[in-house]
Amino acid sequence: MRKILQVSMVLCLIMASSCQKKDGANPYDPSTPITVSVVPKVVSFAPATGKTGDVVEITGTNFTGATAVTFGNKPAASFKINSNTSITAVIGAGSTGTVSVTNTKGTKALTGFTYIAPVVPVEDPNLALNKPATASTSFNDPGLSVDGNIGTRWSLAAATENEWYMVDLLSIKKINRVDIKWEGAYASDYALQVSTDKINFTTVYSTSTFAGGDVSNRFTGVDARYVKILLRKGALPY
Repeated sequence: MRKILQVSMVLCLIMASSCQKKDGANPYDPSTPITVSVVPKVVSFAPATGKTGDVVEITGTNFTGATAVTFGNKPAASFKINSNTSITAVIGAGSTGTVSVTNTKGTKALTGFTYIAPVVPVEDPNLALNKPATASTSFNDPGLSVDGNIGTRWSLAAATENEWYMVDLLSIKKINRVDIKWEGAYASDYALQVSTDKINFTTVYSTSTFAGGDVSNRFTGVDARYVKILLRKGALPY
């Protein structure tokens, strides 16, 4: 019993000595600042689709101090931090994919965004290009007027009235315009007619006061395979 008692006394002395030691910092000091590393979190965004220039509302957490917003990995054109949980962003170039928010601690993203790419204007195709052409009378090949070369042309065999020139588009197309590049000897009185069967023609444009030059004749869209120019009267005697 005596030996056990001695050991216990030694342990108590060691514990007492440890508890009374005053060297070093306190295990908890309320005045010591605590830094927590937080990355942003994207919870939702609306709308889920958009094009360049559209505004998207993003909700989440830890948005204060955000340094970047992307749509499909493309930077937003601009963004505004409304609060720690809200950002308003304007879509830039954009691409389909995720919406992400970045701060100094990191980046988080949410999938489900669809980017609407801008529609690139395409020049109206020339439906008459290299299509079969015929005429009531010809000085040269009627096909020269639809060969794509403005340096070539078709002309009448003689300065007569009530002649015609016609192009076969080879299939029925919806058209609403016929562009004509007139040479010096133009028709002051002419009409445009269209047909789907080469039998029944409908007049879609007519003028008796044309003064020459290049012209774009516009009319309500119609189905047409055959496009005919009626040359009712020439402006010059040749």
